Amino acid sequence: MFYGAKGPDTFDCSGLIYWVYGQLGITVPGATDAYKSYANSDKEIQWSEAQPGDILIVFNTERG
Repeated sequence: MFYGAKGPDTFDCSGLIYWVYGQLGITVPGATDAYKSYANSDKEIQWSEAQPGDILIVFNTERG
């Protein structure tokens, strides 16, 4: 695994999400840290509300 790798031949975890959504014409952040701004925002949902295709990120501070 190469950190920051966004494909199409090599990916890291967030790079794969970035590449897949990009193939669908959807722009998402290219690094996990960029998702921190979504925490405690109107983009945050309860686990029970998750739908196929949602990007779910759990930060260390949220694990319980």
